[in-house]
Amino acid sequence: MGSNKATSDILLYAEMLAPSVMRLKNGSLLTGFRIKGPDLESAPPEVWAASSAAMNDAVLSLDHGWTVHFETTRLPSSGSRGGDFLDPTCRLIDEERRRTLFFETEQWLFLTQAPPWSEQSPTLKNLKS
Repeated sequence: MGSNKATSDILLYAEMLAPSVMRLKNGSLLTGFRIKGPDLESAPPEVWAASSAAMNDAVLSLDHGWTVHFETTRLPSSGSRGGDFLDPTCRLIDEERRRTLFFETEQWLFLTQAPPWSEQSPTLKNLKS
C-alpha cells in the first residue's frame, strides 16, 4: 500500500541559511513574515478594494518562480478581562462568552523563490552539456 516514509523524507526543508531563510531540497529559498494590517472586519468596501488592489499589484510584480502563501491562525486571546460577577450564573455565562468569542488572529506571509528549472534538474543539466 503506502510507503513508510519519515517526515523528513516528505518535507522539502533542507537547511537554515539565515535566521529567516531556509533552503529547500529542490534548491528553492523560503522565508516567512508575520504580517499585521488594518482591521478589515469593520472596514468599508473601498478599503477592502484598495487593500486587495495593493496586494494584487505586489504579487503580480513578482517574476517567474515565486510562490506566495498566506497562513492565518486563530488563537485564544488572553487579553479579555472577565467581569467581576458575584452571581455564579453570570460568571459562567461570561466565561463561556470569553472562551468562544475572544480570539486573536495571526497572519503570516511565506515567499518561496525557485531557481530556474534548468538549475534544479540534473536531467536538464546533462542535456545542456
